[in-house]
Amino acid sequence: MSMHELGDRLQSSLGDGFTIVRELGGGGMSRVFLAHDDTLGRSVVVKVLPEELAEAVSAQRFRREILLAATLHHPHIVPLLSAGEVDGIPYYVMPYVEGESLRHRLARGPMPPAAAARIMREVASALEYAHARDIVHRDIKPDNVLLTGDIAAVIDFGVAKAVSQSRTSSTDTTNITSFGLALGTPMYMAPEQAAADPSLDHRADIYALGGLIYELLTGQPPFADVAAHRLLSAHMTTTPVPLSERRPGVPPALAALVMRCLAKAPEERPQNAKEIIQELDRIMSSGAYAARGTVGRRIRLARSVVIAAGLAIVMAVSAVAVHSRTSASTARSARDRSVGVVPFANLTADNGDEYFSDGVTQEIADALARVPSLRVAAVTRENSARNTGMDAKKLGAALGVRTILQGSIQRASGHIRITARLIDAESGFQLWSEKYDRDVKDVFALQDEIARAVATGLQVRLGADSLVRTATSDPEAYRLYLQGMYFWNRRGAEIRRAIQYFQQAIVADPTFAKPYAGLALSYAVLVSYEDVDVHPVLDSAVRAANEALKRNSASADAYTAIGQAKEQLWENDEATKAFEQALALDPNSARAHHWYAEHLAHLGRFDDALRHIHRAQELEPLTIIINANVGRIELEARHFRKAEAALKHTLEMDSTQRTARSLLGATYLQEGRPAEAIAEFQRSLTFGSKQTGTRLMLANAYAVTGARGQAKVILDEVRALRESGQPVSFGGLALVYDALGQRDQAIRMLDSAVLAFDPVIEMHSREAIFDPLRRDARGRAILARSER
Repeated sequence: MSMHELGDRLQSSLGDGFTIVRELGGGGMSRVFLAHDDTLGRSVVVKVLPEELAEAVSAQRFRREILLAATLHHPHIVPLLSAGEVDGIPYYVMPYVEGESLRHRLARGPMPPAAAARIMREVASALEYAHARDIVHRDIKPDNVLLTGDIAAVIDFGVAKAVSQSRTSSTDTTNITSFGLALGTPMYMAPEQAAADPSLDHRADIYALGGLIYELLTGQPPFADVAAHRLLSAHMTTTPVPLSERRPGVPPALAALVMRCLAKAPEERPQNAKEIIQELDRIMSSGAYAARGTVGRRIRLARSVVIAAGLAIVMAVSAVAVHSRTSASTARSARDRSVGVVPFANLTADNGDEYFSDGVTQEIADALARVPSLRVAAVTRENSARNTGMDAKKLGAALGVRTILQGSIQRASGHIRITARLIDAESGFQLWSEKYDRDVKDVFALQDEIARAVATGLQVRLGADSLVRTATSDPEAYRLYLQGMYFWNRRGAEIRRAIQYFQQAIVADPTFAKPYAGLALSYAVLVSYEDVDVHPVLDSAVRAANEALKRNSASADAYTAIGQAKEQLWENDEATKAFEQALALDPNSARAHHWYAEHLAHLGRFDDALRHIHRAQELEPLTIIINANVGRIELEARHFRKAEAALKHTLEMDSTQRTARSLLGATYLQEGRPAEAIAEFQRSLTFGSKQTGTRLMLANAYAVTGARGQAKVILDEVRALRESGQPVSFGGLALVYDALGQRDQAIRMLDSAVLAFDPVIEMHSREAIFDPLRRDARGRAILARSER
């Protein structure tokens, strides 16, 4: 079928919502078209299976499998959007990603080890996520990994399975196996895949990943010199030239990891992608890269430096104290008495045990934060700078600390093993390293011992009281609480899971205050991530917080949750009192400073708001949402250039942060740059917002630029949701109606927004975008009700 003929038929199949732009080309496995999604105003790619392959598959079954694969949502996976057929030939749709494939990048030669290791980690992260959902890629190769800037993303996840599962008969493999799509690409094919082993599993992807990184480091795949007809045999019988011989400059530990991935027997490879990630983290934390100036500078912080980080210095600090006493000078500056605490590496065989290592880390950080004259900067795994790679020196500079607390934790058969490290951030030298074994039931005492050891090593005066506040003797309740906090830190859709774990912890130990506080925090932020009936959710937050205070009247988190809930219920005096009480109990609570800053900004007290948000940023310099809300408050204060700079800084840390994307869109819109605003709102929506507020902000931007038709499409969609009884953003509706010239309807929606405690009012009403409604006496009076 000719290009024009197929393009015309594809256009007819896609319908009026899409416009075919041009054919991009393709290969043996597909023909690729660039199209424009007219409804959402974005570019997409349409891949059409070749006719020969299409003959062997059922288009209906193929579409069903693609839709299952479309449930994959991960920062390093390019999602599948939809599927269909044109004259019986299946096709699928995916977002258009600007950048280049690794195949194009390889045309410029091998990559530095640092860059290759970073890509290995990001692809392994994508594999870990997909494999946990029983989806094996089967065709990992340079062509299927895209680079946007420095970020790697894997394409075509689930397509091979879709082809395989949609064969018209179980024996019809003639056409399918002629293409790399289902079977794989011979140059990167695992031995068991080459042998058509029906028991093939996720370890085939690990082999292909090894081949991919081998090529990135050497410029050639493992069997580049083997004739094409002998490739499959080579994978099964021949050992590739060791990577260390092909490129001697590659750090030995990285070279060994790549060669392990290329082992012939699946059981000799890393058994899952998580193991690869952990090994990269160990390589990083060992200091081997820092000395060479390679990987240590580039592997991303939250998923590499910080994952390798952790619990540290059980016995370590004892030696630090000895070192200090024998030092020529024992005087320490304020910066010397500072420590950055980063998440422990989870070395437990169960990948789901990460919550425990993260939770123990946070307990240690919280305990250290209670020590007078010790400055603590904490990093959480999920909220930290996932896209920033730093060695110890850069990490120390970013956190403003002299030492870094790192380590790992492993649980097995009722015991804990902790490997502890204290790193001098200035020199990068390891001050101490030790292993410590203890019974798991002693975890609370161990946490206190570690915190006290750190403080002692830094020559900080301590009292006799325990620093760790556990308030439960039930290990199961504590475990459930840690799981709740793990998912709470991940935010988004995981808030619902956090609520479940907190509720289970309460059942396990009704006297334990912390899960009540966690439940309160969860309800307090739920309204920021989902369209919900706000009032009952926030009432639940206040009830849970009060239950926490009955059990622990000194719970800063409980007061913080009350402040957040009351502020969103327009009970501003009560909110102010709650936030001030929280900070009186814990002056080093980044969460309390952060949420208090948002509250003060809503009241128009921008100088105070900026002071508190910057204090939160000092306490947790790498927490993504805090950095994003620095931009939010600068935007509300009409400091547009500062807002833009803060939000771009946040997106450098994590390009997938949807709140920062949306806020940058709002900044551009209020700077008079609507086209750029539209692009940012669209990007924000691709990262999975469950709220109508962002969609309506996009509609408002369309209306401002004169694209009224596109604005009305979104408006109609949201109105349909509202008519079906689903909660929607009335504040967003008010903005769109006003931009469309329907002021009276906008005023009615604004009144509904304030009555419904719409988060768009709480987050955006002080921005210039609401000025037209605020200039109207009716709108000004309505908004004043939320700001009293």
